[in-house]
Amino acid sequence: MVAPKWLKTKCQPIAIRNVIQFLIKVLGVEKTYHQNYDIASDDVLTYKEMLQQYAEVRRLKRWIYTVPVMTPKLSSYWLYFITSTSYSLAINLVDSMKIDVVAKPNSLASDLGIHLFSYKEAIKMARQYKEYRHEDKSFSEFDKRQKAYWTDMYEKLTTIKKRLDETLKF
Repeated sequence: MVAPKWLKTKCQPIAIRNVIQFLIKVLGVEKTYHQNYDIASDDVLTYKEMLQQYAEVRRLKRWIYTVPVMTPKLSSYWLYFITSTSYSLAINLVDSMKIDVVAKPNSLASDLGIHLFSYKEAIKMARQYKEYRHEDKSFSEFDKRQKAYWTDMYEKLTTIKKRLDETLKF
């Protein structure tokens, strides 16, 4: 994959499960009132490292080459074509991806007794919910619609990827 240079930007991802734990466990803890905290995992990664680790967990072979010549507009088109985002959102995302997003250190996770999951652990947890179904049967129609939506999205993205692969053959 040929990718823009902002893939070298650092960020600090967090598992959704950890976000929910923070939101629940902070309730009623008065010493956190009128404070702000950055929440993140302990992993500080570049976007490139995130893509590589995702591929590793999924047992996919991926080669990523960053090129310094991709303009923000070209990067926005790149993001638009490889994801399901709109072009206007892609422009804003590309603008924001030039800036490192690393959390300010704090003791909130340990104060609340929260085990922070690594990025790889978060990917594995997310994979477990790929075929999630509600136990409550009243959600069956919702589950069917969600599965249809994500199946359609997957098929569209797969088609786009195939077209791009065919177009980018050298």
